[in-house]
Amino acid sequence: MTTRSSLKNLNIYWFIGTTLGIWLLFIHSPPILRDRKVLYWDSTEHTLQTNDLLFLLHLAGVYTIYIVCMFNTLFTPSTTICLWNSSVISFRTMHVIMGRIGMVAGYIGFTIGAYLAWWRVTESMGFSVGITLGGIVQVYLQIRGHAAIRRYQGLKAEKIALTDVQETKEQRNRSSVVEEEMKYALQEHITCMVALFLLACGIPAAVRVSDALAQDNDVMNSLLLIAIITVLNAIHGPMSRTYDGIGGNCVRCISMFCGGEARRRSIEQPPSCGDEEHPSFVTSLEALPNENQSLLSN
Repeated sequence: MTTRSSLKNLNIYWFIGTTLGIWLLFIHSPPILRDRKVLYWDSTEHTLQTNDLLFLLHLAGVYTIYIVCMFNTLFTPSTTICLWNSSVISFRTMHVIMGRIGMVAGYIGFTIGAYLAWWRVTESMGFSVGITLGGIVQVYLQIRGHAAIRRYQGLKAEKIALTDVQETKEQRNRSSVVEEEMKYALQEHITCMVALFLLACGIPAAVRVSDALAQDNDVMNSLLLIAIITVLNAIHGPMSRTYDGIGGNCVRCISMFCGGEARRRSIEQPPSCGDEEHPSFVTSLEALPNENQSLLSN
């Protein structure tokens, strides 16, 4: 069966982030987990066994949210695959389901990871501090990105209601304000979710890459880690801007952690966020009027 695909989100930025994740999850980690008997096959009992259930549950959360980030940054709600018989497979529902699973998995992974880092310490204090701070950033981005898409959905419902009436000047003005608020909410959601993928998930992977390449050379390890993190940070903005309806100025005004200053500037000096070929905002946000939007969850 031949297919045609509208995988417009398949680009070099997604490829870099996904390659890093696949290497960590499926190439680097499995032999280590097997040797430490975190998860191994018992040839006597003919079952999978674990010597560390808590750490295994932590890993389940980590693996799940990383895989969800790979999936949902590629398959956004408007992504479709057209089959040879002209039937269309839409990823809208799957995107939402995967997003909700990823949200829960992220919180579980962080909670158990924080416990293991501080109450069952096997590494240095510096490791515990660093890994906990990284987890806090991950949870912050999850919460902020989720709140943004929920706000977008509420504003979208209000926009539709106002479109149906718009009898007075005040209602028309309110409609314009809501439209700008919708733009900002979606920009914030996309920026936070891409940061979750590339930075919150990618930096722990970068630590393992630099360690594997440096081969106990501390100076080289540090230089490689700085280089990889710099690349991930550099591609965060460009990747965020690849999604439909998000102009360059829109994403640049939002900090890595989706700060409040961006909102003020977005409202006072609203940038041009529409696609030139699709001047209607709702159309250019890769959505039909009554469809939900999200990169991780809704």
